[in-house]
Amino acid sequence: MRLRNPFHAAADLGIGQDNSLGPVIAFVGQAAVKLRTKFSENFFPLRPLFYLEPGINKPIDRIAKEFADEVPMILLRILGIAPPGAEITLEPLRPETAPPVLMPDYVATLAITGQEPCIFHVEFALEYRKEIPPKIACYGGNLAWQYQRPVKSVLLLLRDQGVPDDIPTVGEHAIGETRLSHPFRTVRLWELDPEPLLSSGDPGLWPWALVMRLGREKAELLGAAVGKTGNEQWIARFLILGSMRYDRDELNQMLGGSRMGFVEAIIQGSSLFQYEREQAEAKGKAEGKAEGEAKEARRLLRLALADRFPGLDTMPELDRIVDLADLESLLLRHAMRALDRGSVEHAILSVAARPS
Repeated sequence: MRLRNPFHAAADLGIGQDNSLGPVIAFVGQAAVKLRTKFSENFFPLRPLFYLEPGINKPIDRIAKEFADEVPMILLRILGIAPPGAEITLEPLRPETAPPVLMPDYVATLAITGQEPCIFHVEFALEYRKEIPPKIACYGGNLAWQYQRPVKSVLLLLRDQGVPDDIPTVGEHAIGETRLSHPFRTVRLWELDPEPLLSSGDPGLWPWALVMRLGREKAELLGAAVGKTGNEQWIARFLILGSMRYDRDELNQMLGGSRMGFVEAIIQGSSLFQYEREQAEAKGKAEGKAEGEAKEARRLLRLALADRFPGLDTMPELDRIVDLADLESLLLRHAMRALDRGSVEHAILSVAARPS
């Protein structure tokens, strides 16, 4: 099914515009194990090369890769890789590289008139993370070695949240004295003109315009046009991609206001919704864990103070110290090692007076 630009199609479809030191000794023992473990991890990293986190999860990952697979020529156009009117030969390659655990999002051989043939490589990422440049360096280096051709890599960011002002243009992956570097270009999807997609005549591509340079009024027309097709795959794509910019109520209104159950089901199951929920849960767990560790460190500090400097363990200032590192320092360097009471009391007062 092919339709004209959705803003024209919309009109066609009729759419409107205790005190024992036992616990302390145990705590110190645990700390020693932690330090040893940390030392070992720093100097003997037994992690596979693919430890880097994926840029995005399914189904956004699936939709992004489908986009590259279905309309690679349009992808080349919106990324500014191929000049208008150029004769282009593009042959998709298997994404496995050497070693095969490395799986780029999209890779193809690319030949443009007047330019040296190369390997075209795209990574889709929901948001920028510092692990991405080293990851791209691994991909680029392995692809260049495997195919013995220059590699042109692009990082396509899908969402404008947490993006730093300066993003490296060269990724570097280093292990000891071995370094692998590879240049790449970053493209911010929300800065791109959606016209190539809107003029494609393919409603399955129109949802991508929601996360590009598209105003609210046009987004509403777009939603109405996609909703009128009745194609659940296109509507699901509209909801999943649209959830990067709009809430579920807004998306439902764009689709005509009668699909709330469907909207809820799709968004609840989308990778973005799951990602945001997992991030919130992880933050809550991390905060709870940190609070629990600080509480235990404070309890051990009070035990040590009660044993060596009775009275200091009841200082109210102890409750104002919430940083785990400060509590551990007071325990190990002062409560357990200091010889005079005054220096310990002074240390506690000094730490408690610092801004938290």
